[in-house]
Amino acid sequence: MHDLGAERCGIVTFVVPGVGPDLVKARLAERRINVTVTGAAGTRLDMEARRLADLVRASVHRCNTAGEVERFGQETESLRRSAG
Repeated sequence: MHDLGAERCGIVTFVVPGVGPDLVKARLAERRINVTVTGAAGTRLDMEARRLADLVRASVHRCNTAGEVERFGQETESLRRSAG
């Protein structure tokens, strides 16, 4: 996870080691989970300073159920495990 904000919110940026952000987005979309990919242009000062490339961005809000958030975590973990 790459969020460093002083206040936690429902936006989470992350990578799945061994799986490119665009592929993470595509694989999660197959499972009906919507995420986006964000690049340095979106947060230039922060990402450039930390030498981060593209990241996956998930927006979890109060309209998501606890079960949906749990499934998001499980599917993301499954991608990580399959990457080796």
